Amino acid sequence: YPPELRSSAYDRLLQQPPVRLQVSTVFLGGEPDFRTVTVDDLASTLHLLHEDLAGKKVLDEAIGLIEECVESFAVTMSDEHATLQRIAEKALRTDIPRKQKQFASTARICAIALLNALMFQEVLAKRRRDIPPLSDTPNEGVRGHLCDVWDHILLVNWYPIFHIARKIAANISVDSATAWYVVRRYLVSAAERLVEKRAALRHDLLGRVYHKLLAQKKFLATYFTSVPAATVLLTLAVQSIDGIDWSEPKEVSRLRVADLACGTGTLLMAAASAIEEQHYRACAEAGKLPNPITLHKALLENSLWGFDVLPFAVHLTASTLALRAPEVEFEKTNLYVVPLGGDSNALGSIEFLRRNPINAQKNLFAEPLTETSLVGPTGETEAEKVALPELDLCVMNPPFTRSVGGNLLFGSVPYEQRRRLQKELAELLRKNRVGASSTAGLGAIFVAIADRHIKPRGIMALVLPLTCLSGPAWQKTRALWASNYSLQWVIASHDPQRWNFSDSTSLSEVLLILRKKENADENSPAKFVVLWRNPTETYDAIIVASRLLDLSPANLLHDQKGTPVNLNGKIVGEAFCVPQDWLKEQSSWFLPVAFAQTLLTKVALHWLDGEIVIPGYGVVGRIPTTRLGDIATLGPDPRDVYDGFEVPPTTTPSPFACFWGHDANIVKKMAQGPNGYLTPLSKPKKSRPLRRTEQLWPKAANLLIAQFIWLNTQRLLAIYVSEKVLSNDWWPCKLQGGVAEEKALCVWLNSSMGIVSLLTQRTQTRGAWVKWKKPPLYDMVVPDFAAMREQVVETLSEAFERLKGKELQPISRIKDDPVRAEIDNAVAAAFGVDTDFAALRTLLANEPVISLARLA
Repeated sequence: YPPELRSSAYDRLLQQPPVRLQVSTVFLGGEPDFRTVTVDDLASTLHLLHEDLAGKKVLDEAIGLIEECVESFAVTMSDEHATLQRIAEKALRTDIPRKQKQFASTARICAIALLNALMFQEVLAKRRRDIPPLSDTPNEGVRGHLCDVWDHILLVNWYPIFHIARKIAANISVDSATAWYVVRRYLVSAAERLVEKRAALRHDLLGRVYHKLLAQKKFLATYFTSVPAATVLLTLAVQSIDGIDWSEPKEVSRLRVADLACGTGTLLMAAASAIEEQHYRACAEAGKLPNPITLHKALLENSLWGFDVLPFAVHLTASTLALRAPEVEFEKTNLYVVPLGGDSNALGSIEFLRRNPINAQKNLFAEPLTETSLVGPTGETEAEKVALPELDLCVMNPPFTRSVGGNLLFGSVPYEQRRRLQKELAELLRKNRVGASSTAGLGAIFVAIADRHIKPRGIMALVLPLTCLSGPAWQKTRALWASNYSLQWVIASHDPQRWNFSDSTSLSEVLLILRKKENADENSPAKFVVLWRNPTETYDAIIVASRLLDLSPANLLHDQKGTPVNLNGKIVGEAFCVPQDWLKEQSSWFLPVAFAQTLLTKVALHWLDGEIVIPGYGVVGRIPTTRLGDIATLGPDPRDVYDGFEVPPTTTPSPFACFWGHDANIVKKMAQGPNGYLTPLSKPKKSRPLRRTEQLWPKAANLLIAQFIWLNTQRLLAIYVSEKVLSNDWWPCKLQGGVAEEKALCVWLNSSMGIVSLLTQRTQTRGAWVKWKKPPLYDMVVPDFAAMREQVVETLSEAFERLKGKELQPISRIKDDPVRAEIDNAVAAAFGVDTDFAALRTLLANEPVISLARLA
């Protein structure tokens, strides 16, 4: 602490420049790791550090402990079919299990519910003398003891936590000695050990286990937002809310925050933490004492709203929120189970598109109702329907299932019912003219629902697939955002160890924060962040969020580089801003986050205007450009090829040559020959239309552009085949010009500038695994050979003939690839550029999406 400030008056301290402190959080066995923080950062870190006090390793051990005892109970109980059926009917009020897999799932739910209640009991025992600790649990008569204790607790409060556990215990026979031995030996012991790690209780440990062992991600398409990502998202989102006196709990109680697909409540937990932090900070500034108990009660009873189709997930949300302050006795919550399927073809939270209020059930384990049962501390009260209020903040990591590739929309329900729900949804979207496409997935539809309930100047905070910024199916959603919102933050991960912001997935994701416009004049710059290190610890996430709030980001259009984001003395990303008007003119919003290095982003940006930029040299050339869609036609989708021909192709020659597959160990040269032949189908495949050869073959071409590629291993982005072909992994591309123009474009697309141009149009699904879809390719800026001297095309086509037989290295080794250097030299010569493209090759080689290595 600076000596000159140690004895200064408080009012003088407030006038001083912000003090920077060196702070280190040291775990047992670890090394000091000092970081520079402000006093506010230090306060935030101290307040929230206990959420990560154990460190990731210990938290992983805690999750492993839970999994072990849950599985032990499941193995013990899975053959007691009658008991599990009775529990499903009388306690869980879920579908009666019939198959062994269903029995195992029911047993796991029972274990998690019992463990949840045991943990809560131990926490309460430390605060109330009338509640016995778990150490008092006898080795014999476990059921009777726990039922008596939980009956006593239910007379006081905490109905959502103990009611279901009490029913499960009551329905496991006293004679099930092995089951009760496992409860005493494993579940009680695990609960005691977990409660000793007080900070771990704020991590939704049971929710993580639930998602891993039970939630069917493949069908529900729900992923579990990581705690650090939720911390960054909600810190920035809550800071964006205006008009709230955070120092007054009564004022905060008027806040409305909702998650329409809340799962086990990670985002609602992060919202509560961010609001608490705002409360502490506002109280300090106002000279007031904080009131966390009143604040937490206000959040639980009034401010936080959650909806999900999974009853047990909502149960865990209620439990985890209550565990944040177990001493708070709350009268109600606003957490609801929304029916999915049934005779009424209910669509879960999507019902808010049809009406408000909707039918839901607040009794987390009641029969599906047409009305809501309010649950208080002693049980159910009067029923009513649920109306979603006008929201200050809607935060979601919505389901992402799409209506393509087998159409898994509502994939958790039986096939016939799923078809009915899909039809119901299509009709609902049509009648309500919803600004969303089901092709993009349920996520786009949830965004449209949120839009209808967010108040002017309210905030939308989202975890979405990265494709939402560029995918053609997301165009309606981007149009909705452009019309109704001011984009506040876009955060993308370029960390090859963590492309995602959700756990248990490798899908590339993005964090988005938008503010609903109050008038058409709102035009604050949109801020973009590319993370080189995606935080894996909560305290790192707190500091990163704080750094972002303090930044004045560079302007991408005018400044030469992004503003560095620092953590622990290292650059962990770059930030910059763009004008809202410029963004809304773009068909895709992907370019600002297309590259980890903003030097490359600037190259791509200048190319939109036909300018060739080499970092360090500036604009070195200007050439006429056009859209690929203005000079070329792309061939049929692979699905259409499958609907017209037998696959896989054969080696028997036919009139229908093809180039099948994209093996990096085979496709090494720009020049290729056909590698197979197609045979037309005689009749359509099951549930598919028949595509006739006269619909498909006229679209065959010699020039092929990659459809799918691993950027780290594959070599070619375009090839030229000696015969016209169709393909499953490449887009046939027919240019309006002749053979020379096609060969010239093949050279361009494999040059450094061509790769930059293609990468700005990619659809990134899993890091280095990327796709190119037709609409973005048609929008791609390419040289306009028709507007240039014939010598340009001649130079490039001659280069093709000279280089077509030479093997290229994988794109990840572009920096040291002599053939790629020759291609770049040919492009430079054709366009009259005297500057070497080596700097571009170096930057591309360093890009994490290509190298799969972190930036230093």
